[in-house]
Amino acid sequence: MNTHPEMEFVQLQINYADWENPAIQSRGCYEVARKHGKPVVIMEPVKGGMLATPPKSVEEILKGAEPESSAASWAVRFTANLEGVITVLSGMSNVEQMQDNLSYMKDFNGLTEKEQETLNKAHQDQR
Repeated sequence: MNTHPEMEFVQLQINYADWENPAIQSRGCYEVARKHGKPVVIMEPVKGGMLATPPKSVEEILKGAEPESSAASWAVRFTANLEGVITVLSGMSNVEQMQDNLSYMKDFNGLTEKEQETLNKAHQDQR
């Protein structure tokens, strides 16, 4: 970013499962982008669909907190909650997935502290 300060934004692979993954370095890349004041476009918020159907133990944590919310919604909301995010690119395979995305992003105002704690617990359980 020092070499190309003219970049208007960066696109990063970010999701709660890879946030601390040393191979992907989602958190580190995000922090560099923010340090340089660059807006962020996020890809892979649901990790190719893997976070839409997480392990049973993770699904139980998420459903226990919000029975009406899909597992995918938690993943997308995690990324949309990050400061400086201008777009979250979420792949969808059908109209139902699109309707699900619209249902929670239409009036998204960020995650509550309790929702963040739920995601932290789910992430710890997924390791």
